[in-house]
Amino acid sequence: MLLLVDAQEGPKPQTRFVLKKALNLGLRVLVVVNKIDKPASRPDYVIDKTFDLFCELGASDEQTDFPVVYCSAINRVAGFEPDEIGEDMSAIFQRIMELPKPTASVDGPLQLQISNIGMDSFIGRLGIGRIRSGTLKKNTPIALSQGPGTEPRQVKVSELFNFDAMGRAPIDQASAGEIVVFSGVQDFTIGDTLVDPDDPMPLEPIEVEQPNPNPDPNPNPNHKPNPKPKPNAKPKPKPKPKPKPKPKPNTNPNPNPNPDPDQVEQPTMSITFGVNKSPFAGRVGKLLTSRNIRDRLSKELETNVALRVEDTDDGDPSPSPNPNPKPNPNPSPNTSPNPSPNPNPNPKPNPNPNPNPNPNPDQVTRCSSRGEGCCT
Repeated sequence: MLLLVDAQEGPKPQTRFVLKKALNLGLRVLVVVNKIDKPASRPDYVIDKTFDLFCELGASDEQTDFPVVYCSAINRVAGFEPDEIGEDMSAIFQRIMELPKPTASVDGPLQLQISNIGMDSFIGRLGIGRIRSGTLKKNTPIALSQGPGTEPRQVKVSELFNFDAMGRAPIDQASAGEIVVFSGVQDFTIGDTLVDPDDPMPLEPIEVEQPNPNPDPNPNPNHKPNPKPKPNAKPKPKPKPKPKPKPKPNTNPNPNPNPDPDQVEQPTMSITFGVNKSPFAGRVGKLLTSRNIRDRLSKELETNVALRVEDTDDGDPSPSPNPNPKPNPNPSPNTSPNPSPNPNPNPKPNPNPNPNPNPNPDQVTRCSSRGEGCCT
């Protein structure tokens, strides 16, 4: 695994989450300090901060002894020391080749676990994964399994690609160790395994962490509520916080020798889509109705397994009128106290069937259907 950090800012908050996942899997990490050409770069400070982050996350001694490469990606140069930058990126490739190599068996039965999903408007859904064992060939009957103990079903890969720079290149076959993209397989999800139909050996599926519908507000059984303070009691002074000890690296060489199946964690942010009630509704954008938003979310669900879309119980009702309106203290002098119920006894029909031939572009219209609102 390559951990990219800025030569001036150091590790960022999102670095903690990704690094924790890699350390729990027992992976070795190559630290790449980028933007070393900045005038304000401070590589020594960044390396110290990175080491502290490894210790806080419980890395082993072997993991904290990480190799370091300094580079400037925009200039396409890298080196092993901040003041000894080469003329190309060969230093990074050399360090990558020194990392522990993943296990792969070319002669074994086919094992390809789908780790990501893509979409192509011409060939449909795409599965992405690394072949852990065997060989995958295009237009050859294989099987798709959802995990051990499930019955595999026969499928066939119609198109096969490998990654070529920022794009994809078509290939006829790929062997163990390669990361490939395939199409032609229907009804698959992340965690399914492509296996050999004659000798199916599926891998453990990638589990999705299920949310707790009824979280316990008091998880500690020995927890006692704080008693109500007496009215004349003096508040006790708060004790001074003790200084935290400096974290030490984990002495266990393998912090997770038997890791549990990978988990896709639940979303950490929720958004509720409702009717736009602002005076600027409908003035900006083209796709403004909730139907367009829902179609976009449904399309995202095809490739994003961490996304959840749920319907609300009811729609956003119109604001109810004031049940007790206050009388106007200053009525208009032209307002008649007894208006005529039919001021025009002989109204003429409107020859124009469209009551609003030139609608105001700033006019706001609101509608609600099946628990969803829209505004145009």
